[in-house]
Amino acid sequence: MLFTLLALAGTWGAGGADPAAAQETAAPVIYTAAAPVAVEGGYLFTFESKDAHKVYLAGDFNNFADNDNGRVNDPAFEMTRQENGVWTKILSLEPGAVRYKYVVANDQGECAWQPDPFVTERDKDDNTVLDLASVRAAGAAPLPSPEDNDTGPGAPKAVAGGFLFTFESADAHKVYLAGDFNNWANNDNGRVSDPACEMERGGDGVWRKVLPLNPGEVHYKFVAANAEGECSWHPDLHVSGRDKDDNTMATLRDRRPAVAASAPRPVEGGYLFTFESKDAQKVYLAGDFNNFANNDNGRVTDPSFEMERGEDGIWKKIVALTPGAHAYKFVVENDKGEHAWHPDPQVSSKDKDDNTVFEF
Repeated sequence: MLFTLLALAGTWGAGGADPAAAQETAAPVIYTAAAPVAVEGGYLFTFESKDAHKVYLAGDFNNFADNDNGRVNDPAFEMTRQENGVWTKILSLEPGAVRYKYVVANDQGECAWQPDPFVTERDKDDNTVLDLASVRAAGAAPLPSPEDNDTGPGAPKAVAGGFLFTFESADAHKVYLAGDFNNWANNDNGRVSDPACEMERGGDGVWRKVLPLNPGEVHYKFVAANAEGECSWHPDLHVSGRDKDDNTMATLRDRRPAVAASAPRPVEGGYLFTFESKDAQKVYLAGDFNNFANNDNGRVTDPSFEMERGEDGIWKKIVALTPGAHAYKFVVENDKGEHAWHPDPQVSSKDKDDNTVFEF
């Protein structure tokens, strides 16, 4: 999901400056139609149509917009038209597979139903099918592809599409993945034959399967079947946790590639700012683009300027900015609520007030 930014007038002041000295104009975001992305508040759906009178989002999550023989008129399902002809809507949905279409209405109220051109999977009714568990966040680094990453035997790992399970067996005729997430492969007294649970064998003797699971604890085993269909059940040797039935217990974590602290860089949604601090209670981003976080004599309390802490101690925030020079600092709050203002250690250019100055 790509965002383009319109012009923002002016730069000013230094960290700790009088808020009244800067009258900031927020930079509007121009959306580009793309596959859905995860954003604050849910999932962002986008559709481009410069000629539509209205566009609705219809799916199995809203009874297909309560349509009446294909006609939709409920404003609750209407998308918002942006100035460039891209229609947008954010829905709060649970991760999992969804089916949907965009409904384009002309000024006579006639409706045309269209699948998402940016998602290839379809059901028998030509609805778009998308697994939201595989949707990445706007601005997040993409998860590795199972084809592009090291996929040798190992504990389950987050990849594009879900979590990758691997099992090594050069002699098995088939291998199935059975767990509490698929009714233990619908086994019949230990015998498994459901092809939906079958793993794929690689030329290296490693069997693989990607499942769109939510992060959390899972219990599972691998089921190796010989040519006669006789099955033996095996725990995952790369995970030490076991339950009372000797099933593997593993905690699935959505470990995306780490974002190291660096100079600001363009990402989906604007520019990504990063700051490393493992001890900070909170970190805020303050600059000429947000009236230096509306600080009060150096103190910042507005949560809208707060950065997001990663497990690696890297704090991140994406801000929609226009090209040009901007001044900023990071405001680090300790556990006593005391604030310290820091220029960006990854950027050498400073102004007279020791604010970082960066050309975007």
